[in-house]
Amino acid sequence: MIMILGFVAIKIFSHNSNQSNQNNTLQTNTSSIGKRDSPQQANTPLPASTKNPNQVNQWRSQIANLQQDLKKYQKSGDITKQISTLNAIAILHNDMGESTNAIAYLQQAQTKLNTANIPPGEKSVMESELLTGFGTVYADTGNYSQVLEATRKISAIRNNSLNRLGDVPETSQPIQSPKIDPKEDIRMLYSIATMQQERGKIREALGTAEAALDIAKKAGDKTGESQISLYIDSLRQQL
Repeated sequence: MIMILGFVAIKIFSHNSNQSNQNNTLQTNTSSIGKRDSPQQANTPLPASTKNPNQVNQWRSQIANLQQDLKKYQKSGDITKQISTLNAIAILHNDMGESTNAIAYLQQAQTKLNTANIPPGEKSVMESELLTGFGTVYADTGNYSQVLEATRKISAIRNNSLNRLGDVPETSQPIQSPKIDPKEDIRMLYSIATMQQERGKIREALGTAEAALDIAKKAGDKTGESQISLYIDSLRQQL
């Protein structure tokens, strides 16, 4: 499975910036699924019924297997495997175009993580993985404000982990978040668009690139605006 923010998260983890206090819990609202941020005009993800039947059957088989695994982990009380399995199920639902189901499974995983007795370091890694899942779904459904919220919080988790080096691992500290940087937001959205393109999601990539272009225009970033405009033209030729 490809999680489009996975590579983005790695890049964020290597990036340091100015910081301020911020709550680490991603606010999720299923009513926002399918409601796209302006200026995105691309179509919503295709439902499973319009996708390749063989691929859909494969996804459903994988989900069924993961559901069996989930029951096993629930019985054994392995909370970390429950969370990772819920995350995997969510991404499969998103690949099928079932974004509402994907968010529901991610929210289940988030609830378990919030109440789990897990060491802070391990919990931070799992939180980043869930944020990656949320960001993947939101990117494919055009909710770019929430995509950026996810990427910023992944960065905050990374920065907090770096600041905690030398501390006792079990010691929790407030999550520090970087300031909102339009150029960084543009870079993140552009990276996500290119990965959506690689996954064959051209319409979704176009919408993400248009969102990046909108930020570039508002920020007065002429260089970014020019580069993204060329990229948008190339995407439109692929539709």
